[in-house]
Amino acid sequence: MNKKTSYHHGSLRATALELARQLIATEGHDAVQIRHLAKAIGVTPAAMYGHFASRSDLLLELAEEAHQRLYQQLERFLASHPEPLPALKVAVRHFIDFCQANPGTFRMMYHDEVIHAANAEQRLASLARTYRLLYRMFLRAFPERDSQQIQINMICMWSMLYGFALVRNQQMLMPYMSQGLNDEALINQVVQAAITS
Repeated sequence: MNKKTSYHHGSLRATALELARQLIATEGHDAVQIRHLAKAIGVTPAAMYGHFASRSDLLLELAEEAHQRLYQQLERFLASHPEPLPALKVAVRHFIDFCQANPGTFRMMYHDEVIHAANAEQRLASLARTYRLLYRMFLRAFPERDSQQIQINMICMWSMLYGFALVRNQQMLMPYMSQGLNDEALINQVVQAAITS
């Protein structure tokens, strides 16, 4: 069958997204290029641009999909942890585990090209939902803190978690830095520091 005539009713879009997911997982988001995807699928670049306005448009769709998956996973985890502080710790730990299990996706989700795209605020709705979910959890866990304190806590937590995930994924911890440290104990300390900072 001729590949160029076999894509109908959105299957080209779905195929392109799946191929891009695989590339992100194995080679990173820099490997995702519209022309390369078109060649791999067996269609013209024009056919691809009929579904995606640009590479950034495609990456934004995949980033929102990943943020939605993370949000849904957090909701499921939190449903089984009714106590506010333990629930917050579970959420923070899950973020670290998610980034470790999906390093390519993690880098793509927060890359400049995605975060600073012209319509990123509208397209990344699940990122905002995750923020609001964690904000509510902070309010429940620390009711004595005012909204400004919670905002600061959230920024500190995000900075610590993003930095730690990046350091781990890029193997930036030199052997002399982590020598003698238990990985699980280290993660638990980061979780505790991220929440109480």
